[in-house]
Amino acid sequence: MAETHETIALTHPMKEFRFQSIRPGDHNLSTYSAFHDRRDSSSRPVVRVLAVALLGGGGKVLCQLWYRRAASVMAAVPAEIEVMPDGEGQSYESWLISCKNPAADGEVPYAVSFVRVCIKFKRTKMSMHPVIPLPSEPVRNGRFAVCMSPLKSKYDKVDELVQTLELNRLFGADHFFVYKHSTSRRVTELLSNKHFSSDVTVLPFHPPQKVDGKTKSSDSAEEVKYYGTIVMLQDCVLRTAAQYEFVVSTDTDEVIVPRGEGFRSWRDLTRAFMSDGSIGGLLFQNSFFRLEWASDPGVSANTTISGLKLNTLLKLNREAEVHVHGSRSKMIIKPHFVLMLGVNYVWQYLNERNTEFIKYNVAGLHHYSIGGSKEMHRDDYVRDPLMLQYREQLVAKVLRARTALGLPVS
Repeated sequence: MAETHETIALTHPMKEFRFQSIRPGDHNLSTYSAFHDRRDSSSRPVVRVLAVALLGGGGKVLCQLWYRRAASVMAAVPAEIEVMPDGEGQSYESWLISCKNPAADGEVPYAVSFVRVCIKFKRTKMSMHPVIPLPSEPVRNGRFAVCMSPLKSKYDKVDELVQTLELNRLFGADHFFVYKHSTSRRVTELLSNKHFSSDVTVLPFHPPQKVDGKTKSSDSAEEVKYYGTIVMLQDCVLRTAAQYEFVVSTDTDEVIVPRGEGFRSWRDLTRAFMSDGSIGGLLFQNSFFRLEWASDPGVSANTTISGLKLNTLLKLNREAEVHVHGSRSKMIIKPHFVLMLGVNYVWQYLNERNTEFIKYNVAGLHHYSIGGSKEMHRDDYVRDPLMLQYREQLVAKVLRARTALGLPVS
């Protein structure tokens, strides 16, 4: 398809951090964010756009790339679409859209919009995203960003969130990207409190489709899988690539814990397994510490730990079975080298990087959740007191945080 170029007066505002239909009345394709990507050394720069689309997409699409020249200049190029493999029968799927930048001088477009191939160019209201530029070379600053899955269902687990943020800080987190679908007022205030706000970026995340089918209503079928998490993950990979060398992807009830001798932080792990340049991600095995199981009697006798509600110290029994790599796993990645990240592993790397499988005795994903049986059978669990080696540091951090937030400490 030949490229077309037009000069058009651009008067439509650009909006970030929200899903937008590509034009009024077209509900088959909603875009969320856009990035100018020069990371792939084997191809020309492209604009990457994250989107949710009806199965089949509703027809071919053109990218409209906007440049700042004498007037606003628009170049229309074909949209190359990759469907991310996250669906399980939902009516909408997650897209990674690539728009090759045709500018001979390498100029980075400042905005992108879309139009259906069958529609003639005309003056009409368009949904536009600002284009965020990414560096061509990887960041090498040793800094870690944490991408947290969407907070949903009026999320109100303040005790869990404080513990998770401080525990991730303990292991090396420098910044958190928190995608917010719906939270309680308490959580909103927590994230904006000065104790956390400088280290937390909150991104509104509201896919226009039905995101949760777990209701009794007959018309509540889930239209896009699990709150659009796949789009959120790709957004976070791209968003962090300009500022952070490493990214950790976890939920609020999970943490990647260094377990082996000589490993006390995430930095220890990346130095040991990612220094030679061939590894783009570390994959960790999952183990469940069930919250409905009894707290450790010795630890729960400590009124400070009990008062701070530190489940990571109170719950020392985990399921005997540690999941295999790729099942419930989470990762530490170098975002510069990841094209497509799944919930549990990397689907596609750039520049021939690979995944290193980390043994559980070196480091593992501790998952604190309800889901087993309240009855603990001898063959079902093992006592795992490893977290106690971090007790003093974690107690000090959480005590300081809860005091700053005005939360009970006893």
